[in-house]
Amino acid sequence: MAADHEERLRFQAAVIENVRDSVIVTDLAGRIVEWNRGAQRVFGYTAEEMLGRSPAELYPEMTPDLAADLASIGEGKPFVGAWKGRRKDGSTVWVDITTTQITGADGQPRGFVGIATDVTERKRADAASRAKDEFLAMLGHELRNPLTPIVTALHLLKLKTPEPGRELAILERQVSHLVRLVDDLLDISRITRGKVALKKEAIELADAAAHAIEMADPLFEQHRHRLDVHIPATGLGIHADPGRIAQVIANLLTNAARYTKPGGHIVLVAGRDESEVFFTVRDDGIGMSPELVRRVFDLFVQGDRAPDRAEGGLGLGLALVQSLVRMHGGSVEAASEGLGRGSRFTVRLPALGAEGMPAEEERPSRVLAAARRRILVVDDNVDAAELLAEILRGEGHEVRVAFDGPRGLEAAEAFKPSIAVLDIGLPVMDGYELARRIREQGRPVRLIAMTGYGQSADRERTREAGFDAHVVKPVSVDVLMAELDPS
Repeated sequence: MAADHEERLRFQAAVIENVRDSVIVTDLAGRIVEWNRGAQRVFGYTAEEMLGRSPAELYPEMTPDLAADLASIGEGKPFVGAWKGRRKDGSTVWVDITTTQITGADGQPRGFVGIATDVTERKRADAASRAKDEFLAMLGHELRNPLTPIVTALHLLKLKTPEPGRELAILERQVSHLVRLVDDLLDISRITRGKVALKKEAIELADAAAHAIEMADPLFEQHRHRLDVHIPATGLGIHADPGRIAQVIANLLTNAARYTKPGGHIVLVAGRDESEVFFTVRDDGIGMSPELVRRVFDLFVQGDRAPDRAEGGLGLGLALVQSLVRMHGGSVEAASEGLGRGSRFTVRLPALGAEGMPAEEERPSRVLAAARRRILVVDDNVDAAELLAEILRGEGHEVRVAFDGPRGLEAAEAFKPSIAVLDIGLPVMDGYELARRIREQGRPVRLIAMTGYGQSADRERTREAGFDAHVVKPVSVDVLMAELDPS
């Protein structure tokens, strides 16, 4: 029986002798009878040093849990877990262990075989990652504490300053940029620690895109980029957190803006492919090397930018994109034909069938135009002009505002709008004259008259002045939206 016992144990060991992982075979008394090269590699002890000894000697920190694990093996129960041990040189080793009994031909237990995989480096990496995540969370919160009174003080300063100067505008822009960086820090720390809960609902992708464009608009305006948007208003339903999907699109748009030279062209297009909804952000910017394409979604990875790093970031935006998309059960990929040849980012999300979308009357009546428009608003009522501009930006359009005729004419020359919404009762130069002067600039532009008069004679006069449409104050948003793209 003893010979059979020994032969069977050694047979088991021989079968797995060449396995890279460490293999330890013991008899029923727990004494080692086989110790392969993998075990020597992991623990540092040779077979001669370990034969006849107990594997428990490798784990001097015998905890109650470890003792219970060993007892369960002795009772014939297989065990899978992670143990912390010591190498011959005294260093710590972490191993994932799978241990089972060896039985003889008569079904009786003969010994035990354990396979241990060295996961020390993985444990160290996990610990370092946890420490990094905790640091990011702490840094984000500590930065937010002084930011709160700074933002409040800036707001009060604006209220007390009749004509805010350039210095105040710079402060506001830079504080806003700092707030975005802190928000990114907090988001990435929450996501990596599993602290983000999605609030999913049935939404149209177009609605999230409209919000994203509004968020990214200041950067596009600053860099004079042209953004074309091609997203159907309906038919691209997804089950998603609308705020987070808007954040994904906004991050891709701002990333494109940062890596595209002023005056560049960026496209946002979306569609449906069988069971998936997809959208792509494409630019004609600086492009990416193959190495950067492989690493672009990693934390803190950034492409080259100008030395001043204007509107720079921390390399968190695309990492956030990937994390949020995966949380929605989707995927994101990056592509580029090389340096100087632009970049392309494509997100795919599970599509929601028409039966899963709310009825039309239950959803917000927000419509995203087939293409983003450049719209000039001229009105001497500042509040009215700013509110209208806000509504138009919320619908995804790029908007410029002026408060009298001469400045409206200058804005039309510099901004080159495709649509101009002009108040008729303007000071210095009324809306009729402004319309004629804009027409003389020679560019195609749709002119919409905005006036308190709606009689047939009033409409005839605006038509003679070169207006394409006539809307009456107070202007209905639905009416104005219909006039922006009457086709």
